[in-house]
Amino acid sequence: MELNVTYITLDGYVDLDKYRALYFVIFFSAFVVIICSNSTIVCLIWIHKNLHEPMYFFIAALLLNSILFSSAIYPKILVDILSEKQVVTYSTCLFQWYILYAIGGAEFWLLMFMALDRYLAICKPLQYPTIMTKSRVNTLRGLEVRKKAMRTCLPHLIVFLNYVFVYGSLTAAASPESKCTV
Repeated sequence: MELNVTYITLDGYVDLDKYRALYFVIFFSAFVVIICSNSTIVCLIWIHKNLHEPMYFFIAALLLNSILFSSAIYPKILVDILSEKQVVTYSTCLFQWYILYAIGGAEFWLLMFMALDRYLAICKPLQYPTIMTKSRVNTLRGLEVRKKAMRTCLPHLIVFLNYVFVYGSLTAAASPESKCTV
């Protein structure tokens, strides 16, 4: 069975051959700093009981979202920097876009809930503790964000899975004549 997989060649890297090690060190350092600093802040919010307020829960969720976003982007960039030719299959590219849209959508919902939390704290300070209960914060943070994100991203996932199952797998070998340059 012959599989025809389209590869996308990434040509946007400037002088990658000359400064390959420098680029790798810069990107790897940024990745480590993002993961370590965000993980530290999330752990501090989780450990200290006086930080168990709705705003801090939303900040922790936003930082976890940042960790997921960085984990979706940086490993591929690091692999591309170390490889001689920066190539990605079309289906892998679609999968990365799906992940980016899902994480980006969740981030917008989190920012909206953070704005709602601050609005209630400023405009209705006496009613704030009864409106923003722990169960309401958990509902906003967990269930609603997941439902909205799935409604937004489910069509993209269906298209992606349809492409993968109809045209081949993520790691299938490509024919040389099916390359396209971006």
